[in-house]
Amino acid sequence: MEPVPLKLSLNLFTSKVTLQRSSVLLRLPVMAILAASLTGTHAQAPKVTSHFDPTRTEQTVSAGAFGWLTLRNPTTGVTQGTSSSAGISAAYQQQLSPFVGYRANFGWTRIDEIYTGTAYQSFGNTTYQVQTKQTIPANVFELSTTYVIQQPRQKRQVRAFAEAGPGVLMFIPTKAPFAGYSSYRAAAVAGAGVLYQPTERWGLRLAYRGYFYKNPDFAAQTQGGTRDKYFTYTSGPTLSVSYRFR
Repeated sequence: MEPVPLKLSLNLFTSKVTLQRSSVLLRLPVMAILAASLTGTHAQAPKVTSHFDPTRTEQTVSAGAFGWLTLRNPTTGVTQGTSSSAGISAAYQQQLSPFVGYRANFGWTRIDEIYTGTAYQSFGNTTYQVQTKQTIPANVFELSTTYVIQQPRQKRQVRAFAEAGPGVLMFIPTKAPFAGYSSYRAAAVAGAGVLYQPTERWGLRLAYRGYFYKNPDFAAQTQGGTRDKYFTYTSGPTLSVSYRFR
């Protein structure tokens, strides 16, 4: 066998090295992709994170307006009622979990407590039936604390809630001779509604709240006033703006 020339042998060696280098270069991108997928270092789309930890307590404050609509109740010969009115409200709510929360409420409105009835007057030998009406203007203050259940935030913009608890209604007359004869009534408060929350902090709260209590009787403090204390019911539709700070 004839010996291979040295120049040809060098050329073959150089070609072999070049092919091996090209093979290695081709494998590098594949190896980099595999390594990235295994180590989790490949690029990911940015995630939108919330300012609030869903496991933490949710705290909100709210302020708004409400309506005051009270049933008329017949007493002994007298019908006692309250004029419809509008008022303002404020509240603080702390929600520990969807099923554990409380809400401290304050409200104010101005009403007229109205007593209507029938009286008889005699002129000589004739007796006449006369309709009577007595109006007592008063400020009404609400202080109440309710137990609240509320759907969790998650991805919802609209959440339902319900509340119930005890409260106190303070009826404070503003004109003589009834000024100074205030009536304080224990009340049962209950309601439900929805919270529309387009952002994490701001929301709009629409609720229906009901109050069950005894009628005020400051008229009983003066001569001729009725002393009956019938239970009555007041409806309080409420619209408020809420702000979550935690």
